Amino acid sequence: MPGADISADGAASLAGLPDVTALLAELTGANLLDEPSPGRFTCHDLLRDYAAELSQETERAQAQHRLLDHLAFTGVEMAVAMTQSRRRPDTTGPVEGAVVRTPASHDEAIRWLVTEHPTLMAAMRQGTPAQTWLIGWSLADVLDRIGHYQDLLTSQQLAVEALERLDRPHGLARTLINLGRAHGRLNQLTESTRALERALEVAADDPATQADVLVNLAMLCPDDQTHQAIEYTRRALALYEESGNIYGQANALNGLSWTHGKLGEAEPALAYGERAMVLWQQLDHPLGQGEAWDNFATVHLVRGDHAAAVRAWSKAIELYERGGDRMLNAQAHDQLGDAHAAAGAAEEAQLAWRKAVELFRAADQPVGHIQRKLQAERE
Repeated sequence: MPGADISADGAASLAGLPDVTALLAELTGANLLDEPSPGRFTCHDLLRDYAAELSQETERAQAQHRLLDHLAFTGVEMAVAMTQSRRRPDTTGPVEGAVVRTPASHDEAIRWLVTEHPTLMAAMRQGTPAQTWLIGWSLADVLDRIGHYQDLLTSQQLAVEALERLDRPHGLARTLINLGRAHGRLNQLTESTRALERALEVAADDPATQADVLVNLAMLCPDDQTHQAIEYTRRALALYEESGNIYGQANALNGLSWTHGKLGEAEPALAYGERAMVLWQQLDHPLGQGEAWDNFATVHLVRGDHAAAVRAWSKAIELYERGGDRMLNAQAHDQLGDAHAAAGAAEEAQLAWRKAVELFRAADQPVGHIQRKLQAERE
């Protein structure tokens, strides 16, 4: 069994039964199972070993396959609910007896993925290639949003290996994008570029995936290559427009807003951002809207309109919290503090920076740059 504990749905899948609520209560009452947190069950290693001895090898293999299918296919359902723009993987369904849960809300999806994150990581090393791929696919967005970049990298490396065994070019191209993103988050720019260039080759006959690769390549461009980033993003936008991909168009327009803002070109930055905002609102996409407000805030700060920058970053933070992206939230709080400081509002700046420190620490990210600002403001 992967992980230290198991959910009721996981236990039902392990047993091949639709519902084990009463059985779990009976075993917990008899002290054969522990419930260290509500809805999570575990047992002593000796008891687990004894149970394994009583079962046949075929039974154990079937039980594990059901459990891993539960994790893989429930993970897909949760990931789709968390990021509705994602295209569901084309694959066969779970085996009989595997319980697959569909979340009732976006928040439930995030909670499930965060709770099961350690179990899912362990399961990737025990599953079939198809299960490993699906679990890696399920983890890609949530690990990025909560800042677990090393696990993001590991999960996508394992998923790439699985897809190479499955010979699935489309899935491989999408996963190479995720791998490139993971390397990029860890500032491994050479490895990131290599993964994205390979994705571009694999997706030679897939314009939509090529566009996604171009957007990610644009994000890797250093400040002295911002014009190259704009060229990548314009090419991506054209491909998205040809295919009618509204999400892709909004994402590319956000990218153009961001890059023009980096060059100090306020008018195109705001114009592209406004076009993106219309599409994000049409899609009811809080994170995309938040990034558009983030770009607006940067332009306002450069212009010296500190009050407008504060309002825009405050709006971005509200949307990032709604969308559940810890890292964007942390970065926006850091920048909100900068805007308050520029306006001479020292107390508000410190409050924003302290919140940024809290969020970055929760993701095991460095906070020294913010602590230096806090110290300087106190002095």
